[in-house]
Amino acid sequence: MARNSVAFTSHFPAKSQPASHFSSAHNTGATHNQTRRFTFTYDDLYNCLYRHNEPQLIDIEAFKGQRKTNQTDGDRLKETTSDCAKHKASHSSRKLHVPGQNEPVKLSYAIASFPEEVQLCVSSIPGAGCGVCAKQHIPVGTWIGPYEGKLVKCDEIKPTTDTSYMWEIYQEGKLSHYLDASDENTSSWMRFIRCARYREEQNLFSFQYCGNIYYRAFREISVGAELLVWYDEKYPQDMGIPLEVQDMALVDPNGMSKR
Repeated sequence: MARNSVAFTSHFPAKSQPASHFSSAHNTGATHNQTRRFTFTYDDLYNCLYRHNEPQLIDIEAFKGQRKTNQTDGDRLKETTSDCAKHKASHSSRKLHVPGQNEPVKLSYAIASFPEEVQLCVSSIPGAGCGVCAKQHIPVGTWIGPYEGKLVKCDEIKPTTDTSYMWEIYQEGKLSHYLDASDENTSSWMRFIRCARYREEQNLFSFQYCGNIYYRAFREISVGAELLVWYDEKYPQDMGIPLEVQDMALVDPNGMSKR
């Protein structure tokens, strides 16, 4: 998962404070620059890195049924008329306000794509927003995917780009492009699966197969447990970030390249 400071600070309760400093003395003009400093407590840091809440299930089906009884024929027509048959729910303007969430949940294509085995929930990670919980037992070895999203070229990524919903796609060991699921109308329910903060809470591996991103359960996931993902441990990593990603279709079961 591509990461940047935008994604981190979005649920980190640090207070931003403007601070000033002068540039290096080697500069002849001694220009005045502005930077940002953050203040936070030990509790803030602990909550961000380790705190775990009980996931709160979100009953989307009940909400759909409640709203449909109040819909006019015009409303229903607007929601089912689309140039793209796959994303018919994309024109829906219905929203669900979830306790503890700043932004309402929209009944988008991503929401409509949820299969019976899983359910939308408020994530167990404080401040992370919505997540995904298991409605049925998910055994070890289960594959989930592929991850849906908009293709984004590498040169389209800017320092201010929010990469919270992006996965990198590699070809021949080199970064090719990204899959961006930030738009709920061009992505699936997998966008709501949150990244694990540490190995003990992780139950899914992310890996690339035939140019697509899939998740694989490496632990038994019980009913009610939240699905949390990070990279496959087969990839060499530095501080949890892969140094190289290979397409698993090109790797034999022993982890050796087929080329």
